[in-house]
Amino acid sequence: MKRESLNALFAYLTLCIVWGTTYLGIKIALEGFDPFFMVGVRFLIAGLLMSPVLLRKRAQLPADRKEWLAIIVSGICLLVGGNGLVTLSERYIASGVTALTVATNPAWAVLIGGWFFSREERYGKIALTGMLLAMAGVVLLHHNRLSVGNHDLPGVLAACASPILWATGSLIARNYIRRTDVLTTTALQMLAATIPVFLISLALGESWHVTLTARVVWAMVFLILIGSVLVYAAYVWLTQHMPISRIVTYTYINPVVALILGRIVLGEPIEAHVIPASALIIGGLLLIYFTRFRKAASRS
Repeated sequence: MKRESLNALFAYLTLCIVWGTTYLGIKIALEGFDPFFMVGVRFLIAGLLMSPVLLRKRAQLPADRKEWLAIIVSGICLLVGGNGLVTLSERYIASGVTALTVATNPAWAVLIGGWFFSREERYGKIALTGMLLAMAGVVLLHHNRLSVGNHDLPGVLAACASPILWATGSLIARNYIRRTDVLTTTALQMLAATIPVFLISLALGESWHVTLTARVVWAMVFLILIGSVLVYAAYVWLTQHMPISRIVTYTYINPVVALILGRIVLGEPIEAHVIPASALIIGGLLLIYFTRFRKAASRS
């Protein structure tokens, strides 16, 4: 097997398995932090840890304004929008349920990619059916939280918006970041995300008082070193080497990992309606994937 194929396999497995554990890490870290402040601290430290990469590779920093803009905008979409909203969601709802909602990312990637990035990515009737099934699964998953005034409604809305922004950021990175290497891109995106996420934290009136316990510290160390530096770098590398429609299949496995860990470690309940909702979401995503795979095969 070629080295690049091995790298792709390692990066993909990292997304599938390790990224699913970050939902648990976020839930535990929220015991000591408010959501957006925690995201800001997480990516500020991770970005600073990667700053030696920028110093060592300063000659390779983007020379093109469009590439700088793509890095900044994609970083904000991915980390402030995608990750920030996931973290906010977990303040209200279980980590496994959040992961399952965010699993709709492939549906949004196809929808947004087809309409705004490439006519070749336009979806057909089967893919549209898959999208509708996935969205029906999300409605079933949250049917008891959708009434106005429900305490958990902000978490539901945040979880539903997160994959839209994540898919948008991924597509921007895929289509417009061409010359900058993965580590430089990762570091710049993290640093670019810190100012807006701290501003959002201030605008929401979040407390910057931190309650540090051993488990909160370990959760933050895990999120910074593994969830941010390792896993996110693997994701950025994949966006530069694989089609988004294939990369996002990791979202089929993430919710399973998150649901199991949430149940075992935090005692989060897996309610009866979660099973059929999961079947609708994952079934719809599989329809999307196989129609995309067949379309790609017919072009090759």
